[in-house]
Amino acid sequence: MAEKTTDSIARQIEKSKKDVTVLFTDIERSTEFWDRHGDTAGRLMLDLHNKLMFPVIRHFRGTVTKTIGDSIMASFRKPEDAVRAAIGMQQILEKRRKEEEDLDIKIRIGIHTGKAIVERGDIFGDMVNVASRIEKLGHGGQILLSSATSRGLTGKKRKYRLSKRDTLVPKGKKRAMTIYLCEWKKHRSLIDRIKVKEHLPVSRRQKIELVLYSLVALVSVFILYERYIRYLLADFEFVAVFMLNPHPLIPLALIIGLLALAVLLLRKKTRWGPLLPLKFLKGGYGFGLGIGLGLLIVLVLAGLFKTELGSPWEGVLHESDHLFVEVLEDTGVHESPAPRSKVLLRADRGTLLLQTELVKRRKLTWTKVLLKHKDNRYGYILRQTAPQVGVESRKLTISDKFYFRFYDLYVLILGLAGFFWGFFSFRVRPI
Repeated sequence: MAEKTTDSIARQIEKSKKDVTVLFTDIERSTEFWDRHGDTAGRLMLDLHNKLMFPVIRHFRGTVTKTIGDSIMASFRKPEDAVRAAIGMQQILEKRRKEEEDLDIKIRIGIHTGKAIVERGDIFGDMVNVASRIEKLGHGGQILLSSATSRGLTGKKRKYRLSKRDTLVPKGKKRAMTIYLCEWKKHRSLIDRIKVKEHLPVSRRQKIELVLYSLVALVSVFILYERYIRYLLADFEFVAVFMLNPHPLIPLALIIGLLALAVLLLRKKTRWGPLLPLKFLKGGYGFGLGIGLGLLIVLVLAGLFKTELGSPWEGVLHESDHLFVEVLEDTGVHESPAPRSKVLLRADRGTLLLQTELVKRRKLTWTKVLLKHKDNRYGYILRQTAPQVGVESRKLTISDKFYFRFYDLYVLILGLAGFFWGFFSFRVRPI
């Protein structure tokens, strides 16, 4: 059984072998730089290096397979793309060195082509080791490539100014491999269309975190609106109609916006601009955590005492001027306080309306509600149905004021503390 499993795995590995060109880079004298300038300066130097190199690799259809310390391993389907990328990387560094006198980043590059095992975004095999050994033969500012890669440049060796530089005997082989040097300084510029953006590079892991921050921030804003904002604003009659029952397209637009943000964040080439929006995103995340913690504490305390919370919690800080009507069962809003009058609109369960007065007609209680402030348009909704033979009366609506209590304040204070924690703790991780 074990042999069959091993055979199956071996066949799968064989199927994953593909022709690929691997490019290795390494920063010359980077260890000396870290020793001389310290860890922080060294990490910033490495971040700048990655910020310059990654766009060039991607521009020439390459993939950054991994970074190992101050080295980059990239892969390409075509040898020519790898060579062009290597030239572009050297050219962009040279350009940057001319612009900044203090910058002294020099890299050596090694390229090799062959069959390798390509699995889950990583590459394995002897040809990877060969590419790494070729890179180690070079010096800062050099591009070395194997004879296998040069053969992939059919008819274009002269174009890339290749000259024999060295020989290498790959491990386990008897024949030496010719190593070529690319005279990239004689090549025309390949970086004119490559723009290295100086704004913030965000790693894929941090992009996923930002999607989570956005989701939690959206939920916290929704809770804030549902519990507090709409009641506070709806106390002003001129905005009551819009605030109490927002159009269903509004939450849909927020969801679509969140999905669009997720797609934007998870795209490989996405780069963020100012730091402030990202700080606010994490601040919203912290606010949501604080709100959630506050509500949980209130629920736990209420459950422990099994009664309403005492005066330090239940004390009223603000009371609305108006009564708000909540619809308990689907019903209609009538033109006048009469069951047979014209129905102006259907009020679904959960609908909120602003009450203006109570009207009693023929043993029925009607609530007069605001429908449209601009035209002073009002309607009447039945408070409860009249009892009939064998049928009890049913409550259709309930009216109550909005109260902002001490425990609401404590919950918001925790939310605010969470916001400041998120806002000031956000850091962009270097790529």
